[in-house]
Amino acid sequence: HETAAQLTRLFRWGETRDRWAAQLPDERSYRQFGLKKGGVRLRIDLDGEMETLLRAFDHPASLYAELDIPLADRKLTPAPSMGDALIAMLWTAARVHDALSFSTENFASSRLIYRQSKRGRVCNLPIIGPLKTRLPAMRLRAQAQRNRDDINDLIISETDGLSYARNSAKTGVPHHSLFNERWRAYRALAGEIAPSLIGEGVDPLGEPCKAFNAQDCRDTAVSRLAMATESIIEIAAWHGSDPEEIARLAKHYLAIRPEHADRAGEKLTKMCAEMGIAV
Repeated sequence: HETAAQLTRLFRWGETRDRWAAQLPDERSYRQFGLKKGGVRLRIDLDGEMETLLRAFDHPASLYAELDIPLADRKLTPAPSMGDALIAMLWTAARVHDALSFSTENFASSRLIYRQSKRGRVCNLPIIGPLKTRLPAMRLRAQAQRNRDDINDLIISETDGLSYARNSAKTGVPHHSLFNERWRAYRALAGEIAPSLIGEGVDPLGEPCKAFNAQDCRDTAVSRLAMATESIIEIAAWHGSDPEEIARLAKHYLAIRPEHADRAGEKLTKMCAEMGIAV
């Protein structure tokens, strides 16, 4: 039992690190080893969390002013590329590395078409919501900021005009350490307005909040889809899944919310009225 617990902790640690994540066992191996697969890091977008985080990325000065922070202590400058990444992940359910690797060519057909880096599956998604309205500015920023002609990425760092998805000089393994560092810095500012972003307080389900990391955008996106549609097939299409994974997808990514019970109750009430069921 102790060995299984230690392996579980080790695998869960490895899943948060790009260097090890691809080498970890898949879902079936967890079952074969008798290990418990950790739960999804669900987000329910508490009290405008995402809007506050986007303000921190796009307009940190507005948060500094709201918090009455002295000018000398206002270290963060606008980072719209981080906001671009946030919107891209929330409205495509893409993994961090995939979102940071989106190129203008992925959006060339008025849809988002890309191949997932982790499993090689192709996702073909409509461009909707804030992503659709923000995309023209994203393209202009990328064109203005890139400092080399061979860079095609859509999300370019303001710090050096390069992509956030980079290869390690020592190992050659892709990483996005710069992105994560900036994420934590801007999240700390946003957390002064929305403390749940930095892991303070409890969510509507009574669970302690967890600090909102970039990889949590994928779980948030899929959880939102679960609120919008009851079709596992539709959710799996956004997730880049296949039919064999649908059952696992439902267990791992779908947040069971009170609203689900409300919708079920409304349907039950309607059915009983139509059938004349009174008791």
